[in-house]
Amino acid sequence: MVYEFWNRPIFSERDPESALRVTGGYESRSRRFVDDPVGRRWERVLGRFVRIPTFDAGEPEAFDRTVRIAEEEAVRRLSTGPSSAEERLRELFRTVRRECCHHLQLQAVGEPVVRFPDFADYDPYRLVRCIRELADGFYRTLWSSFSDKEKLLLTQVAKGYLVNPVNRQALNRLLALRLILRRARFELVNHSFAEFVLSAARPTDVAEWEQSGVTSTWSLIRIPVLISLVGVAAFIAYTQRDALPAVLGILGAAVPVLVKLLDLFRRPSGQPQRSR
Repeated sequence: MVYEFWNRPIFSERDPESALRVTGGYESRSRRFVDDPVGRRWERVLGRFVRIPTFDAGEPEAFDRTVRIAEEEAVRRLSTGPSSAEERLRELFRTVRRECCHHLQLQAVGEPVVRFPDFADYDPYRLVRCIRELADGFYRTLWSSFSDKEKLLLTQVAKGYLVNPVNRQALNRLLALRLILRRARFELVNHSFAEFVLSAARPTDVAEWEQSGVTSTWSLIRIPVLISLVGVAAFIAYTQRDALPAVLGILGAAVPVLVKLLDLFRRPSGQPQRSR
């Protein structure tokens, strides 16, 4: 994380607001410190900084080598046994590589996980849940830095919805941070982050983000639409005065159409067509 103030960057591996939130006195929904004068002073100080999340890919090749060495050691310890046991064990190591290879902080989580004494007793679902718990601080720091549009986009991708092209700016930023990957379709970086997003995005918050997006979209197109309608009506009325009654009739018929269009914009963006 990079904080910039008066062109003087401050580098931090942990979001200070996240650390303060753990100590209490912080109401996450309104994003205001309550009943805590020290917290309010910190809020004013941190509010003067520009938060810039950064991406550190770490050393994916070195991480992959470390995991493969641990994998071969674990397979040798199996000695004799059914081939299904070896395949199950290798699937666990593949899960760690998929979950942890993209970010330095996740690599720091994955390396000790493969050394757990009971690692072979895990199943893929339990392993993903374990990685999510260990990476919770990293995920929460990222989540606190996202705008509402980015949180909504992450939630929609986690649910398997198609990406709305209107959110191109948010999408490009999340692609740059390697939190969304472009594959056959857009996907979150791993399953543990997807589970975190779905748990962090409360339904009430998602509804607010969706409504905010609807209002923003309508505010962008409202004036051009009205100007276009008035311009067309004025042109027809000026060039064809005899057609003025017909123009008024057309405008009257256009009102229901505009209402229908507005209803389309007000359709919750959390309910787009699912990708297949």
